[in-house]
Amino acid sequence: MVMVSHDLAEASYLEQNLVLLKNGLIEQQSSFKELYTNPQTDYVRYFVGSQRKLYL
Repeated sequence: MVMVSHDLAEASYLEQNLVLLKNGLIEQQSSFKELYTNPQTDYVRYFVGSQRKLYL
């Protein structure tokens, strides 16, 4: 099953494997924990960082 969300909090509850896209290209594919603790690109860092207050 594929679910689409623009909300990181929602995705964290539903995830088994997240794929973060930018302009139709994969920026990172990983678990939520890996995405959150080890972002692979500046875009992923920005996306997670801009929503980080949800988890603190």
